[in-house]
Amino acid sequence: MPLLDRIAITHRYTTLPTGFYHYVLPTPLDNPRWVSWNQPLAERFGFPHDANQSTELLNTLSGTSSTERFKPLAMKYAGHQFGVYNPDLGDGRGLLLGELTSDSGTVFDLHLKGAGQTPYSRSGDGRAVLRATIREYLCSEAMAGLGVPTHAPLA
Repeated sequence: MPLLDRIAITHRYTTLPTGFYHYVLPTPLDNPRWVSWNQPLAERFGFPHDANQSTELLNTLSGTSSTERFKPLAMKYAGHQFGVYNPDLGDGRGLLLGELTSDSGTVFDLHLKGAGQTPYSRSGDGRAVLRATIREYLCSEAMAGLGVPTHAPLA
């Protein structure tokens, strides 16, 4: 059985009205490679101990290929931007791949950041700069280590 078929993935966000999201395929990368892998977090969801062993996982989590199990979508939300209410804010570079449930029953969203343009990208290319992504990864791990609730980057 392929690795990704063993991971329990749900898509609860798609039960919302379609005005809350757009299905978007990620823009593939030319030469994806692992920079880091959060092994303790990965093991909570059944991902392999060593991500380098799975080309399938690299290609899926980098947006280079997609499978039927993941249904990438850009989430829409509303809020104030530049001092004005904007009803059409949304994920401009990130895609929700699905939800994962940990052994304790906590549901986590699995997002792909820097996935390319979405309907909410405005004028950007939808990509993420590596240095900013690494900084975000390190800060979230530090915050988690201090007991501050935050997101948990997998890779």
